[in-house]
Amino acid sequence: LGLPIKLDLPDEVCQLMQLYRQAGQRRPSVQYIPVPYRREKQPPPKGK
Repeated sequence: LGLPIKLDLPDEVCQLMQLYRQAGQRRPSVQYIPVPYRREKQPPPKGK
């Protein structure tokens, strides 16, 4: 892309970032089931 980047940060920025530390590793918000999900069979509706 050709965008200019800077790898070093001023000491002031590093000090500021230390004041607002990020939380550690978070739990995933979605839980994946590794096996196919099977629904229980429901009886057919009564009526017509």
